[in-house]
Amino acid sequence: MKLSQILTLSNEKSSFLLGMIYAWPMISEDNKIILAYSAYKKNKYLPNITPYYDKHKEKLMKFLGNNYNISLNSDINYKLFDTFGNTKNKFPGISVIIENDIEVSKLYGSIEKSIIDLDDDLKKWFMIGFLDGRGSIDFTGHFFSIDLAQRDNPEVVKRKLNRMYDILGFKFNYNPRILQEKSNQKNDQFRIHLEYFIGTYGLFRPSLIDYYEKATGVITSSNDGFIFKDLQYSDKELSTLAKNFEINEFAISIKGLTDDEKLKKAQEYRLMNFDFDSEDEILYSSNNTKEEAKRKANYKCELDDMHVTFTSKATNTFYVEAHHLIPFSKRNDFDVNIDILENLVALCPNCHRKIHLAKDKEKTILLEQLYTTRKTKLNDELIEITKNELFSFYNIKVA
Repeated sequence: MKLSQILTLSNEKSSFLLGMIYAWPMISEDNKIILAYSAYKKNKYLPNITPYYDKHKEKLMKFLGNNYNISLNSDINYKLFDTFGNTKNKFPGISVIIENDIEVSKLYGSIEKSIIDLDDDLKKWFMIGFLDGRGSIDFTGHFFSIDLAQRDNPEVVKRKLNRMYDILGFKFNYNPRILQEKSNQKNDQFRIHLEYFIGTYGLFRPSLIDYYEKATGVITSSNDGFIFKDLQYSDKELSTLAKNFEINEFAISIKGLTDDEKLKKAQEYRLMNFDFDSEDEILYSSNNTKEEAKRKANYKCELDDMHVTFTSKATNTFYVEAHHLIPFSKRNDFDVNIDILENLVALCPNCHRKIHLAKDKEKTILLEQLYTTRKTKLNDELIEITKNELFSFYNIKVA
C-alpha cells in the first residue's frame, strides 16, 4: 500500500495508520519506505513483553487486512531508518511497512490535510493510532501520554500540539521539556487523562490492555474483538474530565514556584510558542502556497514594509509568516477554495501575533488595511465577503 493511497481512503484503517505515522515517523534513508511504528518497554507488571509481539501483529493483521505488510521491528533493518526526532534506537515492537511516494517535507501537512475535515468517529481512530502505538500509561499522574521527541525541531512540536487541539476540541495536558527540572528533563509530552482516553477512544495494543488490567484489576470490554474500551462514562462525565484540561494545561515540575508563578510561566510559554495560531493558522494548508505568498511580498510585512525582522537561516531571506486573511477554519463557509494566494498575506511575527491577540480596536485597524488591499483580488476569485463579515471571523463585535 502506498502512502498517497492511504491519505485518500478516509476510513478507520487509514485514520488509525495516519495517527501512528504522525506520532512518530520513521522513514528510510532513501525516503522510499515509511513505518507506522510501535515500540515496547518492560515494566513491573509486564516483565516479559516478547509474547505480545505476535499478539499485536495478529491483531493488526485482523484489523488492517491483507493489503498491508506488517512486520516485527526486529526483522526491519533499522540502520536504514531515522526518525524526525533523530533517534536510531532499536526498539522491539511491531511496524506496518508502507511505500512512501510523497515528499518527506510535505508529510505532516499531507496528513493534516487528509484528517482535518473527517467526521468525529474517524478522528477518534486517528487519535487511537496517534497515542496507542507509541504511548504509555502513567498511573502516578493518571495520564495516557506520548513523547513529542522532536526536541531539536520545536516547530514540529508546535504544529502537532495545534492539530491535536483542533481534533480534540479542548486543551489537553502538555508537559514541555523547557518547563521541567533540568536534573530530570524528559521529552516534551502530550498527555491526556487516562480514563478519558480509555472511555472516549480505547486501547488497541495487547500489552497496554494487560498492563491496565493487572495494575487496576479492572477487566476491559471488547468491541468486535480488536478495540478495547473500559469505564464507559456518560457524556457529562467525559465533558467534566475534558474540562479539567482547560485549567490544567501544563505540568510544570520546576520546584519552588507558586501556582500563580506557574500559571504566568505557562501563559508566557503559550504566547511565545503556539497559542497565537491554535485557531486558524495555516499549518495544514499548502506549503507551496505559503512560500509563494511570502515570495510575492518580497519577504516583507504587507502591513508595513519597513518592519524589520531578521534573516532566516533556512531561506536566507527576511523572516515573515503567511496568514490567511479569511481564516482557514472558515473554509467550509465558502463554495470555493480560500487556500489561495489572494487570501494569503505575509506578516512580520509581531503583526501576525497582533492580528490574533491584540485588542479589538488594534485588530480592526490591521484588518481594514488588509481588506482594502485584498477585496478586489478576492472578488476576482469569486470570494465575496464584507468588511463586517471579516471582523466577525476574528470575533470583533461590530457596532
